[in-house]
Amino acid sequence: MMPRAYIDTSAFIKRFVEEPGTTEIESFIAEEHYTSVLSSLSIVEIKSVLKRKVISREVTQETAKSIKELIELEIASQSIAFHNVDAATFERTGHLIEGLTTQLGALDAIHLASAKTANCELMVSADRLLIRAATELGLQTLDLS
Repeated sequence: MMPRAYIDTSAFIKRFVEEPGTTEIESFIAEEHYTSVLSSLSIVEIKSVLKRKVISREVTQETAKSIKELIELEIASQSIAFHNVDAATFERTGHLIEGLTTQLGALDAIHLASAKTANCELMVSADRLLIRAATELGLQTLDLS
């Protein structure tokens, strides 16, 4: 069984919106050294990011719609493993918030708990604070910031 890598929203969105780190995330996924894992939280966050980018006119409404459709197809094709944030994940989130020396916001803590609950060995993120917390928990990290 291949090792698992959790890809948080800040890293995953780079696959669809050109920004620093886009080439790195594309290469990482294409190499297929890890099973890539995305959580249900990322789907909600991606919609929020895209809405913000439409409002700021960084992307068009049509582009945002196309990106959402591509993500849905990718999840449906099962080329990326999907972790549903569940009660066990929320319980683990509470323990992480209380136990980490790195102060995380609630959503980042849910990402970290999702990675642990989904048995991931690697955290891929463009969020330096999340990378620091993942390192504190003993996860390998790929920082795309």
